[in-house]
Amino acid sequence: MDIDRVRYFHVFAETGSLVKAAEVLRISQPALSKALKVLEAEVALGLLEADGRGLRLTEAGKRFRAETGLLLQSWLELPQKLKRNVGK
Repeated sequence: MDIDRVRYFHVFAETGSLVKAAEVLRISQPALSKALKVLEAEVALGLLEADGRGLRLTEAGKRFRAETGLLLQSWLELPQKLKRNVGK
């Protein structure tokens, strides 16, 4: 599982919109859609479902978000933690 795809998923979950998430991530909306489909295939779960003209998190998507939130936060903070500990 690619950490960038997990990050993309979290940004989508926060914004609730593929268009907004793609803007935040500075990637195209089709690239974001593809990455989210790949993530769903990797975890063998339907994380998103159609909601009118948009998407929303499934129950599995909500669980995935909760379970991966701390992991993603730790991963994103790792460079700063390492920099602080250099020279100790």
